[in-house]
Amino acid sequence: LDPWSYTAHRQLQKALLFQWRFPGAETQRSLEIKGGRRRRLLAEVAKSYASAGKIAEARAPLKDVENEVWPGPVRADELAVLHTALGDKDAAFRFLNQAFDRRLTRIIWMKPDPELDALHPDVRFPGIVARLGLDR
Repeated sequence: LDPWSYTAHRQLQKALLFQWRFPGAETQRSLEIKGGRRRRLLAEVAKSYASAGKIAEARAPLKDVENEVWPGPVRADELAVLHTALGDKDAAFRFLNQAFDRRLTRIIWMKPDPELDALHPDVRFPGIVARLGLDR
């Protein structure tokens, strides 16, 4: 309803990704609404590219996100999702552990989170689930 709603465009972007549709327009609109290159949006852009199988395009904004070229927070749980999409499980687990240490709430939903499904077969996944007490 509100064409200037950053959250609405972000959520539409996620819905499109779950349908395996690359949401270039929604990603671009989110960047326009928030004034360009914010780290969190860049992380989401990188994740969108990675999810679409465009790994080279995903790595370009990722460098800027991790090097903190632009201000603005990027949460460890979001970086875990991004690295999962890139297929970099070591980095994904490193960021999941940071999210656990920082007590970020999203990780309590990590077990049913479809963005982290690729991590389930890894032997490290049950360990984090157990640390969270989600194995009961």
